[in-house]
Amino acid sequence: MVEAGKTYELTFRAWSTVNRPIRLEYTGRPTPERKFDITADSAVVYRDQFVASESGALKLNFCIGNVDFNGRTTPTVTQTVYFDDVVLREVVEPAVDNNPITDARFTNDLSGWRVHNQGDFQPGAGKALFVAENGEVKATVIQPGWEAWHIQFYKDGVQLTAGTYRLTFDMRGDVERPVLVELSQNNVPVDSKTVNVLTTAQTFEVLLNVPTDGVYKLMFGFGRKAAAGDPNPQTPYNLYLDNVRLVPAP
Repeated sequence: MVEAGKTYELTFRAWSTVNRPIRLEYTGRPTPERKFDITADSAVVYRDQFVASESGALKLNFCIGNVDFNGRTTPTVTQTVYFDDVVLREVVEPAVDNNPITDARFTNDLSGWRVHNQGDFQPGAGKALFVAENGEVKATVIQPGWEAWHIQFYKDGVQLTAGTYRLTFDMRGDVERPVLVELSQNNVPVDSKTVNVLTTAQTFEVLLNVPTDGVYKLMFGFGRKAAAGDPNPQTPYNLYLDNVRLVPAP
């Protein structure tokens, strides 16, 4: 049930044995349909917000037939599509925000965050320009290098207690790229994940384990991991990051 005038958010995980678009319909509501590109990455959390125009029951349809989205169409090969963790909730402002990263909306600038370009120290290594633009981070990759850590956008001094944390963030790119997310302490990685960024905006959700209480570094690695077979895209290209949130996992 939804109530007229209130804002709701639908979140779900979806993945497929082949990259493909899907369509989401709010049957019986005048809310426009939404389309999403899904991949084999089961860690991606997709989100859609809407304001209910009237009170009543809401029926959701996940349409996985023939879908056309941004020039992508449903492949004709045999495929399996998975859905999990489908949640519809009312959007309310939390009374207390326990996100230790308080400067992660990038409304005006990149204050509190730092950049490392290995290309400033080593010829041919990764290098990018970072700016705050339209309320998000815009990273223009000039040369991707050959390691993910060659291009770092990071925050030092993140005070955490031992446990599991849920990191969420929004990303998209001019080209599809893998991006490393790493938590480290005293320059020693303690946990990391790699996500596949598409040309359409996605909300990613990953779990990171913190072994002991202490101060940590949260890093996004935009470089190219050549040893893993990461293709070398034509430069320059842009990657966009926003809404970084790190909270204890329930």
